[in-house]
Amino acid sequence: MTKQELITAIASLHSTLTKSDVESVLTSFGNILTKELSTGNSINIGRDIGTFKPVTYTGILPGQPNSSYSSNSVKFKPSAALKRALN
Repeated sequence: MTKQELITAIASLHSTLTKSDVESVLTSFGNILTKELSTGNSINIGRDIGTFKPVTYTGILPGQPNSSYSSNSVKFKPSAALKRALN
């Protein structure tokens, strides 16, 4: 599902919201998610969806045993309810 398809689906479920309203909310959600994860905070999206958690991976550069690197990423842990719904 693309972002536009998601916007259309949400707008069709809520007759009081325009596609523009939904797009604004999704953009705001993405901005807040990015800001919180970049400061090291986890985001729990209720018991129905799951949790976004920032993680840092570290390692040694190949061929250079005395040098290391770190990389930031994000993990998503689905809720038990979401797992049940998918199985």
